[in-house]
Amino acid sequence: MASIHADPRERNKRHYIAASSFNTVFYSYATSMNMQTFNTVGTLSALTSATTSNCPSGRILREVGVRLYPDAHPGISTMMVKVYDANSGLSGYIDPNAPQFAVFNSDKPIEIVDGNEVGTTTPHKGQPVFTTGDVIAGGEVVATGQVRSSTVTPLTPYISGTAAVTKTINPLLGEIFYIESTPGVAGLPLLIEISSRPAGARITLIISHQNTNTTTITFGTNMFSAGSYAPNTAAIYTISFVCDGNNWVETSRTGAQA
Repeated sequence: MASIHADPRERNKRHYIAASSFNTVFYSYATSMNMQTFNTVGTLSALTSATTSNCPSGRILREVGVRLYPDAHPGISTMMVKVYDANSGLSGYIDPNAPQFAVFNSDKPIEIVDGNEVGTTTPHKGQPVFTTGDVIAGGEVVATGQVRSSTVTPLTPYISGTAAVTKTINPLLGEIFYIESTPGVAGLPLLIEISSRPAGARITLIISHQNTNTTTITFGTNMFSAGSYAPNTAAIYTISFVCDGNNWVETSRTGAQA
């Protein structure tokens, strides 16, 4: 059975970049006749010429206008597209929604070789992602730089006073929270609560203590710590927690840091 071709004008307009080695998910497709039932049988097979060395991460693959569709093509359960690798000369079918591939900028003819970032010898690796939504990964998030929260969330300053105070941290706002502590009397209690318990979330509270009166910090529901925390020197203190989905568990705390 012949593959279904896209409009020739649409060929080579969609490219993919491999996020990992893809030799095990790079396929050939063939059909044969079952001579007992006279039904056409289709088979996807891993390309025997594909290896980890000629199918590495970072390789750019270009659609050639051939697609395989479920029902229309026997043995196919999800749409597959045929792609060409200009570096190795290999062509085969991939699942375009597989976790090994991401869409790459496609405004380049197939005959132009892959380039580098302008003014460098660094190969193109893909486009940035700028979103106000969640980025959810089913596997590892690997970065050559930091994976970090860019926001430091100030809690309403705990300014000088003589009454007990409760502060609630919303972990959905970021990982770093800051509070000023200027107790008007020694031993003034401060209760820290965290509003939700997303599994894997981390928070660090930076406490800027302003005088030598002690602030006795305790922790609320579903927070497990090494005990109360009592800053009593004009300095910076930090305390960190990680969430297991049910509880927030302390991972570290510091003494006075001038």
